[in-house]
Amino acid sequence: MSATYPGAVLLREFPVNVVLVECRRCPRRGRYRLATLLQRFGPTATLPEVLVALSADCDRRRDWRPDGPCGASFPDLVRRRR
Repeated sequence: MSATYPGAVLLREFPVNVVLVECRRCPRRGRYRLATLLQRFGPTATLPEVLVALSADCDRRRDWRPDGPCGASFPDLVRRRR
């Protein structure tokens, strides 16, 4: 478990084999094979750590305008919770 994100879901627990990343505030989208992400980050990486790394070059990552910073998320996780 990560000290930075205690209680966060681990990458190895991701429920599908293709990981989608989408931003709510811009048109950025990405698809990644889970196996590739596991090789790159390791099975104990937390989803927040992976998301920060994948969106590191986002211009809004540290932007605090009223319309908000980077809105990257894992849409498959949101859909599964409904």
